Amino acid sequence: MAPAWPPQYSYDVYLQGSYRNSTNIRGDSDVDIVAELHSSFEADLSALDLGQQTAFHNTYSDASYGWPEFRQHVVDALTDAFDAEQIFEGTKAITVYGSSGLLDADILACQEHRLYAQFISLGSERYVEGVRFQDGITKRWIHNFPKHHYDNGTDKNDESRTKHWYKPTVRMFKNARTHLIKNDNITPDLAPSYFLECLLFNVPDHRYGGDYEMSFEDCLRWLADSNLIHFVCQNGVVPLFGSTEEQWDQAKARKLIEELMFLWDSWY
Repeated sequence: MAPAWPPQYSYDVYLQGSYRNSTNIRGDSDVDIVAELHSSFEADLSALDLGQQTAFHNTYSDASYGWPEFRQHVVDALTDAFDAEQIFEGTKAITVYGSSGLLDADILACQEHRLYAQFISLGSERYVEGVRFQDGITKRWIHNFPKHHYDNGTDKNDESRTKHWYKPTVRMFKNARTHLIKNDNITPDLAPSYFLECLLFNVPDHRYGGDYEMSFEDCLRWLADSNLIHFVCQNGVVPLFGSTEEQWDQAKARKLIEELMFLWDSWY
């Protein structure tokens, strides 16, 4: 990206999704990459009182370079680096089609988003860092927390919590979901990979481990007996179930769990 990049603006590039989380399975067809602008940020101040909001606005001023300019610079840089026919601008991500056996890559150009819990002064502020980007068709702003998703998954997989059984169990469930799709038991859109991983994040740590069969069955049976209403995404910030496109539908989750239970109970 360096040749076409304005040097005065700072950004960060990192992986997200199943490849970074080590929960990818055979057949995963692309790599997800985040390009995050840090030179300017967008703030959610809704949790602050009027005094703290005033203090924030007295400290920070509006930026002249934001997400629209950044996204265009990302497109320009990718066009400089790859053949034009390899680049496709989607409504959310920018796809770079692989060649010579390489995987496709989806690049999400986004801006730093801060969900503020406190602002007293510069250096005395508390917030959760996420990202934001705009849907190219609806123009709706979408907020996500990819770094927290990764960190929470790594922490749950730790020896001190699930003895490194969390991520292998996620991969088992993803393979089982693929089996259900191939046999027309569920449709591909019923349980996207991200939602399935978030579902399993809510399973208590002690349900993981022993061996592969025990870990799969214990997690599945716990989910079948659970009230899903208070489940959260793996980022720990967004409720898993709700009405936005970034949330899942409880009925779809229940359908997946039912089909997995039937698959497990009738496997032999």
